[in-house]
Amino acid sequence: MAEKAPSVALEAVLKASSDLPEDLPKIKGYDFNQGVDLQAVLRSYLTTGFQASSLGLAIQEINQMIEKRVESVEADNESGDTASRPGCTIFLGYTSNLISSGVRESIRYLVEHKMVDVVVTTAGGIEEDFIKCLANTYLGDFSLPGKELRLRGINRIGNLLVPNDNYCKFEDWLIPILDQMLLEQNTEGTRWTPSKMIHRLGKEINNTDSVYYWAYKNNIPVFSPALTDGSLGDMLYFHSYKNPGLILDIVEDIRKLNSQAVYAKKTGMIILGGGLVKHHIANANLMRNGADYCVYVNTGQEFDGSDSGARPDEAVSWGKIRTDAKPVKVYADATLVFPLIVAETFALHADKLTAGKKTE
Repeated sequence: MAEKAPSVALEAVLKASSDLPEDLPKIKGYDFNQGVDLQAVLRSYLTTGFQASSLGLAIQEINQMIEKRVESVEADNESGDTASRPGCTIFLGYTSNLISSGVRESIRYLVEHKMVDVVVTTAGGIEEDFIKCLANTYLGDFSLPGKELRLRGINRIGNLLVPNDNYCKFEDWLIPILDQMLLEQNTEGTRWTPSKMIHRLGKEINNTDSVYYWAYKNNIPVFSPALTDGSLGDMLYFHSYKNPGLILDIVEDIRKLNSQAVYAKKTGMIILGGGLVKHHIANANLMRNGADYCVYVNTGQEFDGSDSGARPDEAVSWGKIRTDAKPVKVYADATLVFPLIVAETFALHADKLTAGKKTE
């Protein structure tokens, strides 16, 4: 006679399921028997699971920002009002390593075609763009020894290599501009701020490869409150000995940044990385009781209490994201996923986004 399995084991293993909602998405990935269709692959991410689904949700969230923006453009075209604010003001924030990397070209595309309204980055996120207009950054390896590189005058950013001569070229370009800025401060009463300085440098670089050239051409404000935390700070330090007196006012900039949020119809935050850029944008949106849309892309985790790794729900508790918003965090390296996001959002809707806009 066959022995029966223990009832406790049967109950544990074969426990009956409760019904799940009928409209719950079913997990299914892309079937390559259909051929290679990269857009279809990206669309399949939504039902793939894990971070692929988070990426799919991020694409949906950004497309909602764009939809609100397009609705506003169409309404303004019908009414003849070309001066009103966009239906959704999009804040883009990113850390300096992304300008050092090839994500710079994705960011430049957005700024070139006026697809974002406000940019926030770090000092490195400013200077690395200009330095790349003067000299190249190269692909190296994460394991190259620091001591050997130092002796050769090579700086390493992850697996990127930047010759120290690049910064010497940057100094040669920048110092005469700082001299002129100081002259204008003393003779014309110009009140320089980090955003005004970046605007001026974008004009001076006069290079279509530059993110900040296009920010200058399209009058998109770029904020960097810690502008001295990098090579720009080094140059300002040396300049303060050679030709002292240049002043940068961060108070005027915080009022300008916060006003971008306060007077917006709706706002969307796209933040790549953490630290200063993440908090600076989120805190500006606190001034309007939170952003309507939000996408974070970073590899940080929340368990050390850092703002960089915090999930969007923590920002909801502070009033930096609205309580009825559906924010998304993608746990990923932005160099892997941001070009894919741009491909399925801004680039896909480029015709609508740039309708009625002229980019020189």
